[in-house]
Amino acid sequence: MRTTPSGGGCDERRAGGGLLGSYTTFSTWRRDSERLAELSAERGDVDGAIEALKFLANVDQENPQPWLRIFALADKKNDAATAASALEQLAKMATGADKVQRLVEFADYCFDTLEDDQRGLVALREAHVEAPDDDGVLARLEGRLKIARIEGAELASVLWKRAQLQTSAASKAALLFEHAALVF
Repeated sequence: MRTTPSGGGCDERRAGGGLLGSYTTFSTWRRDSERLAELSAERGDVDGAIEALKFLANVDQENPQPWLRIFALADKKNDAATAASALEQLAKMATGADKVQRLVEFADYCFDTLEDDQRGLVALREAHVEAPDDDGVLARLEGRLKIARIEGAELASVLWKRAQLQTSAASKAALLFEHAALVF
């Protein structure tokens, strides 16, 4: 049983009216909704295609495909806010390493396209929570904290964690030296 935005259910075998009207199966409804989005985009109605895909994404909440298509359409249209929203939804849906990758991608989009450093930092912090020993995430977080001129306990903690992950004595020493300059 799938849940619709109105709170009702949609059985995979028979939709039975309501939100889905006369459609007999959820998969038939989904296929037709996807086709509506495609046709809207083909005829140049990108906004209509995005709305159809948003509706589909809200009904079929476990499927990332509508959000991927929303991102592609919005990015092509230069609608940064909608594109960012789609990336954020993709990050929320993902798990494990894919979630970290999606959060970093969303953070980069926030920094580079939206020029929203606060939102980007929130995403990087969340990526760090998901992968506390990922030196790549820590390095990005370190760099963005420095760009934002956030020097304090958070940056010191990031530098300390990065130093602990280093295999090279020179890299470790440089990070510990920088850490000490912040702490003392």
